[in-house]
Amino acid sequence: MKFKTISDIKKGIICGGLSGLTWGADTVFLGLLLTMSPFIDTDIYLAIGFIVAAFFHDMSSSIFMIGYMKKNNLLKKSIKTIFTKAGFIIVLASIMGGPIGMTGYLMGIKYAGPAYTATFSAIYPAIGAFFAHFLLKEQLSKRAWIGIIIGVIGVIGLGYSPINLTDYPNFKVGIFYILLCIIGWSLETVIIAYGMKYGDIKPEIAMFIRQTISFLVYGILIIPIISGQHLVIEIFKSRMLVMVGVVAILGTISYLLWYRSIEIIGAARATVLNITYMVWAIILQVLIFKTEISLNFILFSCLIILGVILVIGNPKEMLKIKNIDMNKMGEC
Repeated sequence: MKFKTISDIKKGIICGGLSGLTWGADTVFLGLLLTMSPFIDTDIYLAIGFIVAAFFHDMSSSIFMIGYMKKNNLLKKSIKTIFTKAGFIIVLASIMGGPIGMTGYLMGIKYAGPAYTATFSAIYPAIGAFFAHFLLKEQLSKRAWIGIIIGVIGVIGLGYSPINLTDYPNFKVGIFYILLCIIGWSLETVIIAYGMKYGDIKPEIAMFIRQTISFLVYGILIIPIISGQHLVIEIFKSRMLVMVGVVAILGTISYLLWYRSIEIIGAARATVLNITYMVWAIILQVLIFKTEISLNFILFSCLIILGVILVIGNPKEMLKIKNIDMNKMGEC
């Protein structure tokens, strides 16, 4: 955590909150694209469309970041960073979050259904906070831990809807993939935080490495495994490529804000702020597609917001805790 003043803490909180808003928008629009041709043209395309979309999303984001880094004279430095020890840490986080975490999530949807996948995977912020506390020594008060639990309950409640398990005969396989998703996403948060802190890597460089490595692993390894080449070719020949690219800009902005928030206020707090994307996604659906608001949404959204408030707490208290830790380190 790099905050030194109340102003720094507020900046970290704002970045975390905006990362949730932009990821919510990314989720809504990418979900809309998946209901369009060529993703829905055949049963096979429907089955693998999520993973192919993730490949194009990260590819577009990587291309965007290449242009951004070149414009800011950081491209050569970013490429060199990949081959350093700190860069290797970011590469590891990239694989955990993208190909492992996201593929686990998408395969969980396939085998266990979207309701159970969204519900169970929602505990990843709590697992991430646990790892951050013990591996990165991030200090969280009892109130903050209660806030994390409340926020996770809110996310679970918001994403859950009952399903008929007879529709998913390979449910146990789905649970395996969901666990893979939870481990991947929670470790990505902690590893990224570690790499940026101890490797002194800027969020922009970490983002460039993350998206580039992720899309390369998708393209070289995962797409051939799922035989997604034909759908990839179809998308390259259609207008969908441009549309996914535009949506990917939202995802890129979201990740940059999230990484900036992690850098400033730590992995646990930044992740809890980021999961507000579920609330933002539903709000955007209401505003854009005129979806009706349910009592369920109001109740669990309030729980998520309450959880965020408890985790963030008083910025002055966060500053006080850090100063105490710094003094202890100085005594040692």
